[in-house]
Amino acid sequence: MTTLEVSATRYHLTVSARAVLDNVMSNYDTEIGDRLVRAMSILTSNRQGAIIAPAGVEVTQEMAMVDDTDDLPEHVHLLEDLTDHGARESLHGWGFLGAWDNVTVVRDGVSYLDEDLYVDNVTVTRAFTVTPVDYLYTGRTCTGARLHTGAAVTVPVGGYVWGGFGTYQSRGECAGYVGEDLNMLPTLEGLYDVEGFDAHRMSAGCNTCEGRWYAEGGSWRFRAEHNTQPEVWQYDDAEFPDADDAPDNVVCCPYVEAGYDLDPDRRCKGYVGFMAF
Repeated sequence: MTTLEVSATRYHLTVSARAVLDNVMSNYDTEIGDRLVRAMSILTSNRQGAIIAPAGVEVTQEMAMVDDTDDLPEHVHLLEDLTDHGARESLHGWGFLGAWDNVTVVRDGVSYLDEDLYVDNVTVTRAFTVTPVDYLYTGRTCTGARLHTGAAVTVPVGGYVWGGFGTYQSRGECAGYVGEDLNMLPTLEGLYDVEGFDAHRMSAGCNTCEGRWYAEGGSWRFRAEHNTQPEVWQYDDAEFPDADDAPDNVVCCPYVEAGYDLDPDRRCKGYVGFMAF
């Protein structure tokens, strides 16, 4: 797990949703989890079709060319609805996929995340292999099929943590495998134990006067902790350091001795850094 870096610029005070998601997935087996990601990518790509079969069943050219899907071997299926919803519904109906439940969505507008973040729990009830298929046409007549067996991926039975981010369009999908013990799938309470998961609170601290402030819910209005002065300050009113040796992602400390607001020599010379929780 990595410490989350806060991006503090004139127009942004955020933490990376991608970094938060990496923190979540660091608790799970992402190598196996990536199999589910690749399988769903095949099923929702621009390819013309895919064959889904129980793990261990050999997929052949003849399966891709059947005139009637009822002629396929038992538990082997040809998927042509290559949409996210269609793929999930088909896998569920064929007995390969159990639950696909959303655990939570963290919105960027009420947190310090730079984009929306979501986490789902997924259950694979029967191991399956997805093999992409491209069809060959002469005019409008299908004359053959090309199986991309090298791109086939097998997804084991068990629980998976699925996540992604994006405010307007989901991307960055990734998954972690928890094993066959579904009790290891995360709860909402467990996710909030991950460092910076909801990024709801932003702590600010000066490296010189040791002033401490906080803001919550994506707000840029900072309030003092303990007897720190000033009691309140706005991030969008903060000054940014001009010095070449100033650290990144800091602002100039807002503290000024009482009664000397216009005297720059009475201002704290420190820098205020940020941490999200």
